[in-house]
Amino acid sequence: MALPSLKHLHLRRHEWLEKLSPFSVQIHPALHGVDWFMGGVDLLKRAPGWTILGGFLIGAGTVLMSIVPAVGSFAVQIVAPVFVVGIARFFSTIEKTPRENLSSSVLREFFVGFQGPFEKLLLVGVIQLLGSLAIALLTLLPALLLIFFTVSDSPGTAMDLTNAADPSQGLSIELERILIQTFSSGQFWILFVSILAFLFLYIPLSLATWFAPQLIFFHKLETQDALRASLKGCLSNLGAMGSYGAVWLLVGGMATLPLGLGWIICLPILMGSGWISYRDIFKDTPPSSEGKIHAS
Repeated sequence: MALPSLKHLHLRRHEWLEKLSPFSVQIHPALHGVDWFMGGVDLLKRAPGWTILGGFLIGAGTVLMSIVPAVGSFAVQIVAPVFVVGIARFFSTIEKTPRENLSSSVLREFFVGFQGPFEKLLLVGVIQLLGSLAIALLTLLPALLLIFFTVSDSPGTAMDLTNAADPSQGLSIELERILIQTFSSGQFWILFVSILAFLFLYIPLSLATWFAPQLIFFHKLETQDALRASLKGCLSNLGAMGSYGAVWLLVGGMATLPLGLGWIICLPILMGSGWISYRDIFKDTPPSSEGKIHAS
């Protein structure tokens, strides 16, 4: 039995993507993610004061919300799509408005999501949150429990916790011992396989929600249609998305080293490049254009 040719596989992939969503997307080369990053740099240079201030406001707001006990981190994930839309509108305005005409009113763009399809945007956040929790419970929790009860079932466990002067210190020592035994025993493969299973399920969820807020706001799509169109756009540009992520892995690491101060510059670039990537894949195609994938 002959193996299918690359041309046949490409055709099958194209047909599957068209069935996934009829929404029109642009396809870009694998290294185009570098251009998205540079587009964010250009937006920063176009209005450095306003973009840095906008990045500071978003960053500070996220930190303040996340430190709220019990519910903070969950609230951040739920309302994130609302601010994703605001960030897109902010940088769209920065891109289109002459520098001399920019004023403090541009900061209002961050809150347009609260005036638009607010419920649909929140639904995207809820889907992302509940989906992530469900995937983690399905893939990671069983493996972690199995490793914990297997590795910790040895003499001295109770003594490690009860004989410590500080219970929290005893717990820390016990967790460290379990981690070391996990890596030195045959239990590590369980954790490795569970992580792979988590990524296998989580990455499609993340891609489906990546551009969904912008598609709901700018193209007036329903939540389900936006999720499918976002997944199609990301899968159609896996190479560009990969190079974009690789650039940010490198730049983000360097920005974090000097006490995280590099993010004062990198966060506005990250937000601006997010707008550029959405515009390149979706915004340059007419909202009514359906049934086509365009290569560039």
